[in-house]
Amino acid sequence: MILKKAHITKFKCINDSTNFALEDDVTCLVGKNEAGKTAILEALYKLKPVNDKDSKFDYVREYFKPEMLDYERVHEKSPAPVVSVIWKLEEEDHKALEAVIGAAAARKIVTVTTTKRWNNKVYVDIPLGEAEIIQDLLKTSDIEAKDRPKFKAANTVQELITQLSATPEEQQQRAALIQSIKDRFGSKTALESVKELIWKRVPRFAFFSQYLRMPGQLAVDHFKQRVAAGQQTDEDKVFTSLLELIGMSVEA
Repeated sequence: MILKKAHITKFKCINDSTNFALEDDVTCLVGKNEAGKTAILEALYKLKPVNDKDSKFDYVREYFKPEMLDYERVHEKSPAPVVSVIWKLEEEDHKALEAVIGAAAARKIVTVTTTKRWNNKVYVDIPLGEAEIIQDLLKTSDIEAKDRPKFKAANTVQELITQLSATPEEQQQRAALIQSIKDRFGSKTALESVKELIWKRVPRFAFFSQYLRMPGQLAVDHFKQRVAAGQQTDEDKVFTSLLELIGMSVEA
């Protein structure tokens, strides 16, 4: 996926970044100190960071301070969006979608929008409805064209399965199609499956705001104990990275 546009609202010193484009080669953020350049990068990073522990937005600490008291009253019932990103799908993304919803439906999805709100839930918006996916599935099946209108009432692929197997005879005739739908979607709707797949394919963000240093000396036994306990320090991570760079392990 290719990052095309982003929009950050009410995050730290940013009131509204407006919807701005990300260029294919280089995008440069220019502004005075405290204008919000770093805040934009932090918000993008928290959408889907390489380190999951950094993924949480904290509205108490990070919401746009001039409007914090007003927002706090509505946060539980109506969490506001923090960061919204528009992605353009690449060929590999389309192929992954085709395996689930078929080529016709997959090719209709050119861009998708992922939005993270202050409740830290991610919402994926796609320009395609469940009904369109159902019709495309029927077109590529062995269901005759004259019989397809019978299934227009199906609002989800799960309802389609029910309608396809309305009678024992129909279930037997359409067993292959029914099983194909179950294999693709399980107990989910088509939209749920598509959104889940898209979110998995959304790239993770890396954000660097400082240099990390490794101490001149490091006790290997103590290092191994911290790794085993899941208590690695930033300095430990630098050491691990350097070892990986030269293809060496701590044990070696």
